Amino acid sequence: MKYKEDWETAKGRWTKWWKGRGSEGMIFQVYAPRKEPMPKITIPAVKSLEEKWTNIDYRIAQGINYLNSCKFLQDAFPGIDTHLGPGSFATHIGCEPVFAEDTVWYSPCIKDWKDLARIKLDQNNKWWKFALDIARKATEASKGEFMVSLPDFIENLDTIASLRGSEQLLLDLKDLPKQVLQCQKKILDLWFKSYDGLYKAVDGKNRGSCSVFFQTWAPGKMCKLQCDMSAMISRDMFDEFALPYFIKQCEWLDHSFYHLDGEEAIQHLDSLLAIDRLDGIQWTPGAGHPGLESEKWFPLYHKIQSAGKKLWLLGFPGSHIKDILKELSSDGLFISTNCPSEEEGLEILKLIR
Repeated sequence: MKYKEDWETAKGRWTKWWKGRGSEGMIFQVYAPRKEPMPKITIPAVKSLEEKWTNIDYRIAQGINYLNSCKFLQDAFPGIDTHLGPGSFATHIGCEPVFAEDTVWYSPCIKDWKDLARIKLDQNNKWWKFALDIARKATEASKGEFMVSLPDFIENLDTIASLRGSEQLLLDLKDLPKQVLQCQKKILDLWFKSYDGLYKAVDGKNRGSCSVFFQTWAPGKMCKLQCDMSAMISRDMFDEFALPYFIKQCEWLDHSFYHLDGEEAIQHLDSLLAIDRLDGIQWTPGAGHPGLESEKWFPLYHKIQSAGKKLWLLGFPGSHIKDILKELSSDGLFISTNCPSEEEGLEILKLIR
């Protein structure tokens, strides 16, 4: 692989790591600027905010220029993203995207539950066709030199929040629970179909699957799961309206991990740890809270590891890596860090080894 000369070795470590805990050790990633960047390629001109998101040649060229400037050390891997914001699955089944500079929002499309019949994976849907097109073209452009990420799908209650609106969904959970459950069953089936289509588009059978945003690669079908809505509902409500559908996703996927975001979501950790087929938890403290290195989160880390689950720590500060390795078991641990230079990245690797 052009940007990752030792990819086959790293790929072997990833494959063993997914098989289980114990003797397989940890995944450790270092991303750093290349000491000698590769020449940049020309990026096509775009004339609007929407075109920045939807011009496929622009998106691919932008991604390649990033790869040309970055060094991927140890278990880090080169890849470019194909997402249309966080939760683009909603656009596959009816929502219209609203483009911002750094993200994409989605306009609710179920004004009345009678409209649920309109929610489907239509092969003529503009945004579903775009998702397949950018995945296929990026995979063709990669020529085996980098990975192509699956988009940040998002599923479950968060997708219904996009379809219905978050405030309205909270009311529905109390007043119209049968309609919410009916919608959950429908979007789960559509999510499987959407994943299958995009997995094929990125040649997942031969290349595996990856998430560039969550810096994770796996052989077979892998996905990050999440429910930001969980911060606004009780554990009983989560267990009724969300948990059964996460269990079905984990049983369908080869590998999965859960994006636990914010202190308000910790109340659901026990329910998540009880999912047998869920591989692990990725923890994000959220704005206004102490960082990943804070001792405040050590009991959380120990609880996850004691449950036999893998633990993802993305963007962990390099200056605290020695301390966290003294605190935690390395088995099943995932640490990713960013360094200001290639030389500093290599020094951290010496510390780890």
